[in-house]
Amino acid sequence: MPLQRQSPLLTVGYAFKRSPPESTWRPCMEWFLSPTGPIALRFWAVKALMEVLPRLYTGSRHGIIPLLLQYLQTQCGGDGRMDESTMVNQACVLYVKLMRVEYPERWGSAVDDMLQLGARGLRGGEICAKLLVVVDEEIVSDELHPTQEERQRSSHVKAAMRANDIAKIVSWCYELLRQPPSPPLAPLHLTCLKVLGLYFPWIDLSAIVNPSMPLLALLLARVRQSAEGAGEKGESQCGVWDGETAAEACDAISAVRGRVVKKKMPAASKLSLLTDGSLQLTPTMEGAIHRLWQRQGHHPQQHLELLGGLGELCNAVGEEVLDCLAAMHKDNNINAGFQGVTECWQLLERMVNTASFVFGHESSRVSESVEAFLSDFVGKVKALMAMAQQQQQGAPTLQQQTNHAVSVEQLHPLFLGLLRGIAHKVSYPPWYDFCIAADDDDRHLEFLRFRKEVTKLFQRIATLDEMLVWEFLRAAVDELCAALSAHTAAAGTSSPPPLPWNRVEAILYLLFVAGEKNRGIPQALKVPPENAPPPHPSPHPLRVSLTRIYSCPPLLAFPHHAVRTHVLEMLVRYSAFFLPPKRGRAEEGSFFLVGLQLLLDERGIRNADQRTPPLAASVLQKYVKAHLNGAVAYTQQIYEGIRPFLTLPYVPFTASEEGQRAAWGLLHPDDRTHLFETLGLLIGGLTRSLTAGDVDAAKQSYLQSAIAPLLGPMKDPQLAAEALADREGHAEWIARAIQAMGCISKGFSKPVPVLNEVWRSALDGVTTAMKLFGGFPRVRRYSLFFCRRMVTLMSGGLLMSSLASMLTLFYAQHNLGLEEINDLAIFVGHIAATLVGDPQVPAEGFLECVTPGFFDVHYRVWQQLPDGSAEMRREKSEVQSQMFHTFYLIAQRSPHTLLKLLAKDNADTDATQQPFRDRFVHLSVEGAVNVRSGMGLVYLLQMWCLLVECLLQTSPQETHQVLSVLQESLSRVVHGFAEGLFMLDTQDPTDLRALNEMCRLFRTLVCPSGSFAALSASQQGHLKAMMHSGIRSALRGKLQGDKSCQAMADNLVQALHSPPGQSAAVRDTFRSAIREVRQSQPT
Repeated sequence: MPLQRQSPLLTVGYAFKRSPPESTWRPCMEWFLSPTGPIALRFWAVKALMEVLPRLYTGSRHGIIPLLLQYLQTQCGGDGRMDESTMVNQACVLYVKLMRVEYPERWGSAVDDMLQLGARGLRGGEICAKLLVVVDEEIVSDELHPTQEERQRSSHVKAAMRANDIAKIVSWCYELLRQPPSPPLAPLHLTCLKVLGLYFPWIDLSAIVNPSMPLLALLLARVRQSAEGAGEKGESQCGVWDGETAAEACDAISAVRGRVVKKKMPAASKLSLLTDGSLQLTPTMEGAIHRLWQRQGHHPQQHLELLGGLGELCNAVGEEVLDCLAAMHKDNNINAGFQGVTECWQLLERMVNTASFVFGHESSRVSESVEAFLSDFVGKVKALMAMAQQQQQGAPTLQQQTNHAVSVEQLHPLFLGLLRGIAHKVSYPPWYDFCIAADDDDRHLEFLRFRKEVTKLFQRIATLDEMLVWEFLRAAVDELCAALSAHTAAAGTSSPPPLPWNRVEAILYLLFVAGEKNRGIPQALKVPPENAPPPHPSPHPLRVSLTRIYSCPPLLAFPHHAVRTHVLEMLVRYSAFFLPPKRGRAEEGSFFLVGLQLLLDERGIRNADQRTPPLAASVLQKYVKAHLNGAVAYTQQIYEGIRPFLTLPYVPFTASEEGQRAAWGLLHPDDRTHLFETLGLLIGGLTRSLTAGDVDAAKQSYLQSAIAPLLGPMKDPQLAAEALADREGHAEWIARAIQAMGCISKGFSKPVPVLNEVWRSALDGVTTAMKLFGGFPRVRRYSLFFCRRMVTLMSGGLLMSSLASMLTLFYAQHNLGLEEINDLAIFVGHIAATLVGDPQVPAEGFLECVTPGFFDVHYRVWQQLPDGSAEMRREKSEVQSQMFHTFYLIAQRSPHTLLKLLAKDNADTDATQQPFRDRFVHLSVEGAVNVRSGMGLVYLLQMWCLLVECLLQTSPQETHQVLSVLQESLSRVVHGFAEGLFMLDTQDPTDLRALNEMCRLFRTLVCPSGSFAALSASQQGHLKAMMHSGIRSALRGKLQGDKSCQAMADNLVQALHSPPGQSAAVRDTFRSAIREVRQSQPT
């Protein structure tokens, strides 16, 4: 088959399989050098050469070098036919791979041969520059060298290049860049600058800063010429670089900064290098930046690229100057230190002014280039300011005399320049679309990230000079309000505002951010006392700014939602400014009413923009909560304002998104919860403003008016019939109504007797809803939350029967999830914990009714949970621990209830399932052995201690009767606890607590006290034998020999008979036994 028709990959692969590398490289080289061969075959041939290159003999590699050089020389021009760029690139890679293996020992002229190619005209220069770029990629970079041997080889080649050839490479680049820029040379100059940017970070600094070859001065001169020669429309004039090439030159100059840092030069030497008069670094940057700034309105892309490169250069030099200043502050040489620090500070001021100038550019790409330096400067200048304050307070020390301290007044001009730039950069660009999620668009995401960084810079300045920031914002607000008021007075309210919305939003945003984490805000917003002795203090700038904003109707009615957002959010951020009116201080309350009206009218919850009402509802809740003492006086006004939103509309489940929005109106039901919570706060706080005789009637009236519309659907007799057609829609409607009633209840913290009937009516409605829609998770979730609130707000006697019915409805559901099961356990425990300490509540009957159902559901779920992995076992253990905690709370309130259930005759139970006692004991034994999550074991032991101690307080006859029934069950429990005893970790605090409870339980069982002392000798003997048998059974298999188990069991049981005051000694005995058992077991 002819060579051209064969598959390239099969051809090369066949050659490798049939022949060793020594006989393979020649045909592969011939295929690659064949000018008429298929491109694909030539490509795979050169790839094959690269693959076998390390395995070839030295002579074979030396046979490749002249052939490769001859090929590259033909590509430099002359009579040879120009090959495809892909093949030339692959040849360059092959050349560098050969160089990596042979240089410098066996191919010392590799770099010289490369530079000779560069002397062969324009095409040769391009190939030489390309080879230099590939050297950085294949040799210098560590990314392609995963092994230690490869990294050592690369380091060796780099060291040889530094010693022998770097000066030649830099000289070649210098001579090339000295040639006047022209269109044919532009690509070569650009590649050459990229080479310098790649090489500067790792070559010797002497090769860069060379008086006989002023490379940096040449680059700066080219950059200056580029800025001065830029055309009006962005095109480059003859003899100068275009914007992209000049920006690449700036990157190369910036790379020198990294080399200076790695060089670890003294600070004075670094400063001397940066201020070298022959380089003219700072004047060149400043001149080029100001020249390009004058043309920023034309928006040429090349201008922006060059300005961005100059900004990055300014950023690099500025950070280096800042590091020099920090290093010089550690110098205690009085004779030389102060002059150097002063010179460094002056240069730093120039760099900050230049960076601030760049920062204010309209292009975010340009502004981002200097943001890092400005943030670093503001962060580090704090130390200089602290030094100035120390010198003002006392005599300066030796180091303070040497260092240059900076006062706040010196920084004012720098900070003001930054603040002006910040106010410009935080404003949203005209193209920003709030309807697009930032995560879905890189352009929006990048702007938000930059805005966040600029905000941090602003907050740092506010930390250093707070009053300057407040005065700057006051002046900006004054200008803003004056412009809006003047325009409204001249053109009327119907005309569009004279200022763009993003400028207004930026000022309000900075005012909002300035108050974040500022503890001095309440003091700053206080009204100056009228009777204060002269001189009368002037109002704080923040108070002046807020007064102007909330006294400017055009600003409060600004049409853009971003502006309204900050106007509303500042009602909460600066709540101390909006204090309700007090007697004799009416000036404090004037703006409270302004804020309240702002939230309730068309500028707040009634605004047509769908983004404003949800925010207004949330702010209204926080606003009322912050001023609750004064806000209750306006309960009727607030109630009338939010009344249209207190009725929840029914929305069919099949309704479209448009139909749902039309039914909901301005506020989604999730957002209306804020209004219900606000109403609850006002009703609950009425006692603060009304007399005792009017409180009950007012609370009852408002609460009934709020809850009656919500209860209507639940008590409608036609609901069950109507819901058959749309059960999902009606269930969602009911769930929202129950959620709303729960939100209203948040405003109350204790029972109010006059409201018991209202709450009872609401609870009955929820019970009806659970009967009809208990199969829906959202109905169950909000019903459970409402029941929990009722435990706090209703008297216990009125609550017990309703809660018992409600819990029965919960337990009747068969689709309860694990999260709901845990929530129910927490709720039952909450009931038991709330009932503790309330002797008026008949809890025993309630708990006796609720506990079996609670246990049945949780026990069934616990049994069904799989335990095939560690994660599953942990989840099952957590469910078990939650049950033990709930039963502990029940035993704490009414241990008689659990004892009665445990002693109940098994004949009374359902024949289809195990008795309660058997399942409860099984759960306890499993928990003693398997529960190792949190406090589960501790709760289990505490529960059994409470049960056993309850027996001690009963009559001997009752104790005898209960023990006769629970004898076998108690024996199983003791055996289980003894088994878990030797699994405890004596170093774990939780396990030590479990050990204390276990010792407490065991001592109670074996030491005759209370009713146990009246037991018969046979029963007391049975308890002791049960304890001994349990411990010995747990030790079996853990110690060698039956006698060892017997001896340890006797010792532990004997320790349990110690007097009551020796609890610590008993615990230590058991701890020693546990350690001995653990040490005897194999690891």
